[in-house]
Amino acid sequence: SLLETQGNSSLGNSEGRLILEPDGRVWQQFQHGVITWREDTGAWETINGSIRDKWVSLGASSGKLGLPIGS
Repeated sequence: SLLETQGNSSLGNSEGRLILEPDGRVWQQFQHGVITWREDTGAWETINGSIRDKWVSLGASSGKLGLPIGS
C-alpha cells in the first residue's frame, strides 16, 4: 500500500490495507498506531496510548474530534 513501511517506523509494520472512506478520509492501521489523511488536514500518525484510546472512544476520525490536525 501507499503507507506501508519496512519496519523502520515507530508505528511498526502495516496491519491491513489502506482504507478509503466515502468522505475522502484515508487511513491505515499499523502495529503501534494509525496514519490518517484527508486533503484539508494532511497526514498524521496517531501512536497507540491513552490519548489515542480516548480519541477512539469518541469515534476516532468519524467522531466529534475528527481527524488530527496537529501534534
